[in-house]
Amino acid sequence: MPEKFPSQAQAEGFSGFRGMSRNLLLLLVFILMSLPLFTTFNEILTKIAEKSGAYELLTKTVVPFETRAVSLILKPFGVDARPTISHLFIRRSDGTQTGIFLSWNCLGWQSGILLILTLITGLSGNHAFSRKIETIVFGLSGTFLINLLRISIVVLIAYYFGQLPATLVHDYGGTLFTIGWFFFFWWFSYQFILEP
Repeated sequence: MPEKFPSQAQAEGFSGFRGMSRNLLLLLVFILMSLPLFTTFNEILTKIAEKSGAYELLTKTVVPFETRAVSLILKPFGVDARPTISHLFIRRSDGTQTGIFLSWNCLGWQSGILLILTLITGLSGNHAFSRKIETIVFGLSGTFLINLLRISIVVLIAYYFGQLPATLVHDYGGTLFTIGWFFFFWWFSYQFILEP
């Protein structure tokens, strides 16, 4: 039996979930190091898109759906959130009301891009086509639901603790939450969907 070259052995050692975990861990380290820059760049990109009008399609179609969905998620927690086209108006028990604006940037486009990048690398193995489709559907639906949950958590924190903690969780915690989802997604996919 011929000996394996080190590069071939290393490539086999970092395939599947192990390889994807290594890639996600490197991505997490990079994101943590550049989080302030990433957050600032994200805000600049949002302002540019809002001035150019490119966000209008998402604002008219997806944002109203997400405001309604988040208001339904918040009901079991005792939060009276009234959705509009772009805002959630939260009424507190003392009678005060707070408006939370949901822009196209809150939809989770960053996690959509990250999902596409991880699908390109994660599905590059020799897997059945039907299993790859299952993984893509699971990834899309899970990422969409995780974004709804992320938005709901930020609104809950705003409701109970105020705007500053909610802003911190929105800007920093949301990224970590999304990376945690991707670790789970790829572990589950390699464990139960993309079986050899």
